[in-house]
Amino acid sequence: MSSRTKPAKPLDRLAEITSKIKTLQAEKRAAKSEEMKAKRQADTRRHILDGIVVETMAARDPRLAEHLSTWRDAVLTRDHDRALFGLAPRTPPPAPPDEN
Repeated sequence: MSSRTKPAKPLDRLAEITSKIKTLQAEKRAAKSEEMKAKRQADTRRHILDGIVVETMAARDPRLAEHLSTWRDAVLTRDHDRALFGLAPRTPPPAPPDEN
């Protein structure tokens, strides 16, 4: 008898390859997820830093502060966001009841 191992059956080999593919696909999804998370964090950090720059400059320049207030009023639509800057809510008053 030979001491060599028997070659893998074609179906076993196919199952092994399929398993490796699934593992690699899962690793690819995880890597993409990590990359997207890092991009979101960097984007959030840039927004925060931009806000710091603008607010610092507005604190030094009253005209810029007035423009910033006007821009906030024009752009911010959520009441809880507007409240952070002391702006009045934009929520429309409730509609009158239907009289039908």
